Amino acid sequence: AMSANDPLYTSRQAEVLILQAMYNDIPVIGHCLGGQLIARALGAKVVESPEPEIGWQDITYLDEPETKQWFGENPTSKVIHWHYDAFEVPQGAKLLATNKSGNNQAFSIGKTLAMQFHIEIDEEKIDYWTSEDDEKWANAREKHQFVQEAVGIWNGIEANLAAHQRTAANIYSNWISSK
Repeated sequence: AMSANDPLYTSRQAEVLILQAMYNDIPVIGHCLGGQLIARALGAKVVESPEPEIGWQDITYLDEPETKQWFGENPTSKVIHWHYDAFEVPQGAKLLATNKSGNNQAFSIGKTLAMQFHIEIDEEKIDYWTSEDDEKWANAREKHQFVQEAVGIWNGIEANLAAHQRTAANIYSNWISSK
């Protein structure tokens, strides 16, 4: 339940490390909060999303060479989210994916990839996240169309997790090979 905008020393330090890595041509990858920290480090805003996203959501990949490079030829059509904030795309970065919520979903700049979603997900993490139904999540379910209940998230595993993890493997192999 962290925000990239929380006044935490560790978050500001992470932004410094991101910039140092990018300056030194070291590949950087960020999921959700990590993607938001990359955006902030590069001068883009991270704001409370008018449409928070929790659960499996459709994703639209843009027809860019960087999109195929990062996500592969046949990436997953659904990704899993758990966030209340959204990032803007920094100046000089290439938007790679969007979705129906209106949120930017991924951008790249050089050897850096920022994602708003959790491509690193597995069943253990889903179990941990859905085991505690907090008040913020309950309120978001009542007010927002892109927020699922735990049962909807679990029901999406069989249909989506394998493709999700194949896309993750493509992302990580690309990231590792770019070192």
